[in-house]
Amino acid sequence: MNYSPIPHRRPWLLALLLALTMSACVSLYDAFAYQQATALKVETLDLMRKGTEPFSQHETRAEDLRLKLLKACEYEKSRPKNSESAQMWRIMTDSTEAGSALGFVEFWKKKGALSPAFVRESQGQVGQNFDRVIRLESLKLKK
Repeated sequence: MNYSPIPHRRPWLLALLLALTMSACVSLYDAFAYQQATALKVETLDLMRKGTEPFSQHETRAEDLRLKLLKACEYEKSRPKNSESAQMWRIMTDSTEAGSALGFVEFWKKKGALSPAFVRESQGQVGQNFDRVIRLESLKLKK
């Protein structure tokens, strides 16, 4: 005998319960957050590419980027049911964290100029962290 805990007449009930459960735990997709993350990824990696040059030549741009990243972090922290994304943004804006966009900027500021190999490796790490943030947002429930 083929036993199923959910009668075949009510598959929509399982789908509804699953959707309600997921929506209680995960924030909804936010097009602004997605656009902001993708734009900041491009802007950050472009600035990092300049890391082999003296920091003083890019200090104003680095400060502008720092403020944009901190604003994005604050925005994500304020969204309900968004703890995983908010945690990723905290990592991205922690100036002491390896793989952090602001960690790279602080290190560049301290050293003055960085080796091409270090810049490439750092771009890979920061790019992966941005990809995680972007992926988290894109997987959220659409309205």
